[in-house]
Amino acid sequence: VGLANGKVGAIYSNNKKEKFVTDVSNVPITAVLADTFDTAGKSLFYAGDQRGNLFVLGEKGDVIHSLKVRDGPIFAIQDVEVKKIWVYSDKGRSVVTLENNELKV
Repeated sequence: VGLANGKVGAIYSNNKKEKFVTDVSNVPITAVLADTFDTAGKSLFYAGDQRGNLFVLGEKGDVIHSLKVRDGPIFAIQDVEVKKIWVYSDKGRSVVTLENNELKV
């Protein structure tokens, strides 16, 4: 869940309990994604903010890396394959990969 205060939260779907809440930005989070290609114990979560910054978070909500990806708010993040996502803003799409714990456009 992306929050207006710049935090990202994850909730277990089976029991509705909080997994984590992490501060990632000082502006609203406008898009989030729980990676469907993750492996057990190594879940990845992505969050985009109002300024076009992308954040990747680990299993416990720790920020692994962040990168300015778009000019303007990110409104959608789509997983394409393992550690590869598409990031959308009103100006188009960026292809982003996670290599050695670093985001690359």
